Amino acid sequence: MTGHGTLVIVSIYLPPSKSLLRSDLEALLALGDSVILFGDFNSKNRKWGCEIPNTNGTNLYKLSKELKFEIIASLTPTHYPDTLTSRPSTLDLAITKGVSLYLHCIEALHCLDSDQRPFILRMGPPAGGLPKPMSKVTDWKRVSTALEEIDTPALNNIPDVVQTPDEIDSSIGALTNHIQKWSRGYLPTPPLKKADSSLAIDDVEKAECLADSLELQCSHTIPPVDIHHITRVEEEVRHKTSLEPRNDLSPVSLDEIQKLFKNLNAKMASGLDGMSNKAIKCFPITLLSLLVAIFNACLKNCYFPPVWKEAVVIGIHKPGKPRDLPASYRPISLLSGLGKIYEKILKSRLSEYLFSKGLIINEQFGFRPHHSCPQQALRLVEYITEGFKTKKRTVASFLM
Repeated sequence: MTGHGTLVIVSIYLPPSKSLLRSDLEALLALGDSVILFGDFNSKNRKWGCEIPNTNGTNLYKLSKELKFEIIASLTPTHYPDTLTSRPSTLDLAITKGVSLYLHCIEALHCLDSDQRPFILRMGPPAGGLPKPMSKVTDWKRVSTALEEIDTPALNNIPDVVQTPDEIDSSIGALTNHIQKWSRGYLPTPPLKKADSSLAIDDVEKAECLADSLELQCSHTIPPVDIHHITRVEEEVRHKTSLEPRNDLSPVSLDEIQKLFKNLNAKMASGLDGMSNKAIKCFPITLLSLLVAIFNACLKNCYFPPVWKEAVVIGIHKPGKPRDLPASYRPISLLSGLGKIYEKILKSRLSEYLFSKGLIINEQFGFRPHHSCPQQALRLVEYITEGFKTKKRTVASFLM
């Protein structure tokens, strides 16, 4: 399957009380032309992520230079001690010699409660002999037909005309459940170190660990200066949003929805509803018509469904940061695809209104099409340059 010659694979276990011997390694590596030693070497070295090295680890790294073999280690620890005073370490390694296979990955598997994690090594054919990669081809026309044929009782109970906020929420819920009948996914998260140095292993602990870290990072270091001012602003916002709209926004049409769907990025991740853009692009005409009714009801009621405001917050590892620390992950909020489509509908109508009424000054560059920060910086440079030419001083005021 790999196109490689005979491989000798040896399972290794070196007890903590035993010393690593050069003669043992020489004998094992002499078993064949291509040898993989795989297992628990109980050897610690900073070269493979162990903070405190031991004698076996120092000797193993030294022997790798002398005997010319490769040491392959996981990026995450494979041993998590039960005691809080002990630190996780990488005891499980792979040693290869004479192997020309391509290393795809080596990783610890966090699927057991044991202090010793199993780990997996994936290697493929050598360079130049890679098989043609397998590709998955989805028959999206068939998916669209399946969505139309799935029987969801709640979808059949939606009224012909969606008017009130309650009807909007129930319609969105029925539509989401309809799609979720065949769409699901899972995203694993590595173990994280808590503030007390213990490890968050299960999903609930990991979520709480990330939430605590994000709360700490996003909290104000000092309380707001003027609480009364903030209260007045909030009251004014509530008053403004409770008023009837003076101008009606143009209704959403089926043609507009179809154009928006056509331009959706199919690779974007789904939100809390698990509804991917790939699935949304396959909506049959019946679901598109339902969505048009929901969007128009939202516009009429000045309503943004709460379910579209909820996000799945995931952590993306920051390059070069420790993988077991929650602060090493930056948050990304995954919103509902349908909610983002509604946002585009609102944006197009609000932009049209603001520009037609001249409510956006020419000097504003933020959140405007065909305007960017470099252009605004260039505009400032031009002002300063003109001041130099006329021997005038230019003063700028910046709001932070």
